[in-house]
Amino acid sequence: EQRNSMNEKDSFKMGLEHQLKTIEMLSSVLPTDVIYVSGNHDDDKLQYLSDAVDLYYRNNDNVTIDNNDHPRKYYEWGDNTLWYSHWDKVKDKDILSLMSMENTLRKYNYYFKWHIHHQLKQMYGNLIVETLWSPAIPNEYEKKFWYIWDGKVSAKLFDKKNGKIGEFERKLT
Repeated sequence: EQRNSMNEKDSFKMGLEHQLKTIEMLSSVLPTDVIYVSGNHDDDKLQYLSDAVDLYYRNNDNVTIDNNDHPRKYYEWGDNTLWYSHWDKVKDKDILSLMSMENTLRKYNYYFKWHIHHQLKQMYGNLIVETLWSPAIPNEYEKKFWYIWDGKVSAKLFDKKNGKIGEFERKLT
């Protein structure tokens, strides 16, 4: 049985506070688009969180929230295609062909995924596949099987013509 490392109320509150603080920081200096993609453990909680963030920023023209429940999302910006998916629904070997079929390939192509809870980077031609940290802290079940990671989140900065130009990470503990 897989359990959360904190109770529902505390994890929701911590996630909401983190989201608002990060979006506030980014949107104070540049237009900010926030894209939510559900995973395999938290569909309901993520929907509530993204709805709360969407309501909070509904009158802020500098913040756009994408919180529909599509399992994969493309975000095209200049010469960049950013693709988001949890990954339990799409395998690496299928990514380039899917992007090609859906006509989303650009000069810079990035696929961001979750699911395995630790960071990895791989390249497939002109596609960079990046597995992102899990924001969750490992619980006792996961520690028992040596699934160890730091609860982190990251933000990526992109230039319309030059692809990814920066990133930063933040531990949630």
